[in-house]
Amino acid sequence: AMNFFKCLQDCGAETFQEVEEKMIYAFFFDGKRQIRGKAYCDLIRAVLKTIVQLYEAPVQKILETLPVIKSGNRNFQYLTPEESVRIRECLENEDSDLTHLERSIGWILYFLGLRGTDIMKLKPENIDWKHDRIHLVQSKTEELLTMPMNAAIGNELFDYITTERPDSNAKTVLVTRSHPYGELKSLGGIVGKLFDKAGVRTGGGTRGLRVLRHHLVTYLLSRGIECEVVSSIVGHSSPESLKPYVDADIEHLSECS
Repeated sequence: AMNFFKCLQDCGAETFQEVEEKMIYAFFFDGKRQIRGKAYCDLIRAVLKTIVQLYEAPVQKILETLPVIKSGNRNFQYLTPEESVRIRECLENEDSDLTHLERSIGWILYFLGLRGTDIMKLKPENIDWKHDRIHLVQSKTEELLTMPMNAAIGNELFDYITTERPDSNAKTVLVTRSHPYGELKSLGGIVGKLFDKAGVRTGGGTRGLRVLRHHLVTYLLSRGIECEVVSSIVGHSSPESLKPYVDADIEHLSECS
């Protein structure tokens, strides 16, 4: 706050009444780039709120003029349309050297965007074969989630259970491929193999479960699906959770601009 006041004074303001908008913005922008961020702005705002009762209108005007600066968080990683096609073609290709276990997990991530913990804890009673539905209580939010199980997911799960799954005392549907055939502890290696086989980001770049989950959200948003619907599909407790994904909707952002 002292730095901020000194900047205003260096710009020619001796009192709060003399502060102009360009003086305030000069503290955050040098004319070419942003030099101070959201955290700095929040601290200054907190100080001004404590003195607004003493100086009233002049300080209130400064408060209202402080720039709205977004946080410095990086955009969520997501698949490009070309990468999405490669992933799908790899999952569809029976000669891609993917096992039924790996292909089942890939389809679940691609179409449903389930969290890794929920995939690993999937139990037989969560699968409604008669109505082609998957029902589960999410591990993160403890909210009930019901999703459609399309043919790609259903057929691959069926093939895994009937032809590949080893005998195991584990209560989960998906189990490890090595003895003692227990519950899966991680999906990172499986998803990494999927990216490798699909030829996606083999030379570097962010990969993993979250990229596929984020892809589902950004794809649905880009197609104009209502936020409440998207939230229900991926199991968000609030539509507000979708805000960070909007930055990836390049098509609609371009239309807005």
